[in-house]
Amino acid sequence: MYGYAPYMGYGSGYGMGQVKFQVEPKTAEVLINGAYAGTILSLKKSMWLDAGAYNLCIKSAGHPDYCRRIYVLSGKNLSVMAKLAPVPVEVKP
Repeated sequence: MYGYAPYMGYGSGYGMGQVKFQVEPKTAEVLINGAYAGTILSLKKSMWLDAGAYNLCIKSAGHPDYCRRIYVLSGKNLSVMAKLAPVPVEVKP
């Protein structure tokens, strides 16, 4: 898959909306429609996308994935809040 132009820049454009992330851990990876967009840190907690519907997944090793369908509106902000809790490790006696 090809990445989206907003992944390379941090500015808005005509017909775009901003997706703001409040996610723990900050090292979690962001995928848009299956394409790697970066980590929460590398994206500086936000990104701009063309208006439309997207499949968003936030992944971090040892944590359950956070996947949602998001709808970005032109000129609007969308906040994504997720705290990925570690997957419990089963300890056998």
